Amino acid sequence: MNIATRLGAPAWRWLAVIVIAVAVGQFTQRGLSSYGNFVAGTIAVAAIAAVGLNLLVGNAGLVSLATPAFMAIGAYGAGIVLQHSPLGITGAVLIPIAIATVVGGVVGLLALRLRGFYLGLATLGLLEATQYVLQQGGSLVGSGYGFPMPAVGSITAAQWSGIAASVLVVVVAIAASIRRSAVGRGLALLRQHETVAGCAGMNVVRLKVGVFAVSAGLGALAGVLYGFVQGAVSPDQFNLTLAVSQLAYIVFGGLGTVAGAVIGSIVLLVLPEVFHGLGQNEGILNAAVLLGVLILAPQGMFPLVDKYARRLFGRFRRREPTRAVAVTAPVGAPTTPSTGTPIRFNDVTVRYGGVVAVNAFSATVRRGTVHGLIGPNGAGKSSAVGALFGLVRLAGGEIEVDGRTVQTSGRRNPPWTVAAAGIGRTFQTPHAGEGLTALEAVQNGVFRGVPHGLVRAGLRTSAVLAGEVEARDRALTALDLVRFPVSAATPVTELTLGELRRVELARVLAGDPDVIVLDEPTSGMELADADALFELLNGLAHDGGRSVLVVEHNVKLIFGYSDDVTVMNLGEVIASGTPADIRADELVRGAYLGAR
Repeated sequence: MNIATRLGAPAWRWLAVIVIAVAVGQFTQRGLSSYGNFVAGTIAVAAIAAVGLNLLVGNAGLVSLATPAFMAIGAYGAGIVLQHSPLGITGAVLIPIAIATVVGGVVGLLALRLRGFYLGLATLGLLEATQYVLQQGGSLVGSGYGFPMPAVGSITAAQWSGIAASVLVVVVAIAASIRRSAVGRGLALLRQHETVAGCAGMNVVRLKVGVFAVSAGLGALAGVLYGFVQGAVSPDQFNLTLAVSQLAYIVFGGLGTVAGAVIGSIVLLVLPEVFHGLGQNEGILNAAVLLGVLILAPQGMFPLVDKYARRLFGRFRRREPTRAVAVTAPVGAPTTPSTGTPIRFNDVTVRYGGVVAVNAFSATVRRGTVHGLIGPNGAGKSSAVGALFGLVRLAGGEIEVDGRTVQTSGRRNPPWTVAAAGIGRTFQTPHAGEGLTALEAVQNGVFRGVPHGLVRAGLRTSAVLAGEVEARDRALTALDLVRFPVSAATPVTELTLGELRRVELARVLAGDPDVIVLDEPTSGMELADADALFELLNGLAHDGGRSVLVVEHNVKLIFGYSDDVTVMNLGEVIASGTPADIRADELVRGAYLGAR
């Protein structure tokens, strides 16, 4: 039985989505009163924009207040195209969405340098600039007042509400596919720790620009539909109040969940209708409901409902995943072993301002060995490893991987290019990705090996489905290899520090790296677990043909399992050789081990 047959061919899946979308649209158009139809259309439009915003804020952790600006581009763009071009409704829909997508991608470039509050301010600037253009744009945009949407044939506002509801169903299916794909898992890791995501092989630039572009495109799509449902638009409809409302929808419904964006939009837009006519009490009741839900469910409505549904109905509980197909390449050995020297540091120097953290550091990691890098705190060990992955700039020297220069003082390559050279690493503090299970977190290690474009992920093509099966199988094999002690379906938030370290190492192994770099991997581990970890590393090096570079403070483990040891102090190498050589070195004993 092939993958498409077992999992369901994409064609059948999308046929089902289309049937549901048509049914929802027909019900919205014909099964509701005139006013109910209008409210449903308004909710559908808001939910489409909220789903796009949730991909950006909830999944990627990128704060944006620009959604109303993209909606304005969609609404006004559609009207202008219909009024001034012969392209018809097709052009009126596609052109504004394309413009908003490009603008969103450009804004995404800002996210490479700005984060959190500062990124939010930058997107607020885009919103303010858009409002200024609409207010001062002259007759083309209604001279800053109402802008009537041109009629499209005989399509009525009620029919546009039905169309909006149908489009929402399709958008939800696309967003759910992205959330369940390699891209969705990658965004979860990106949200928690961008550096870890980059070192796992994820192109952070493409992820950020891509998710901004998709969110902007969905915002413009919502704007197009909004204009036709409302019949007219004006600049004051796309303001900061709408931006705050959109954020409220996704926070109230549940950040990072597709269903949460829809639920939040429905509840927060229906509540005013329910309490309508109560005068001053309307605002009080609205506020009371919002506060009550946020107190009882700080993570949002959908996570709370999902939690109790899993407890109430056994069939909704997570089950231990099982393998679907055999691994085509064993995780315990490199797929294509290299023939050169895995890593060579040549006179590497790193400066932080006027402080020299690493001074003329040279070391060679041999193939099929465990290489220990030790030294007191502040010796420069982590800075040297950071320089390998381009996390800090070299002030001098170069770093080679398999004879190819990956870092020099003149050029700093990003972490994902180093990961692509066959190097995986763990960190002092493990980061698995918020909202993921252990299995999903390990699957992030196979990010480069599966189809992960946003478009392909959203369409959930056969290639994406096949890649998901392969990634899951590799992840399960890696978890077995590190002797993961609990269910692979366990959320990472429920794991101990030792279990998180195993998940992180399994993620590295799932990517089939030629070289493994570990930064203090036994920190916080029990002694027995630490010994077991080094036994595993020893086997990966000597039996699996991998090379392992370990930065560690546990000298007993380093001397017991390493083939080569390099000792640093005050940014410089003070000794290098076998464990026996290092034990006998008087300078090392005086500076680090303690003279007897």
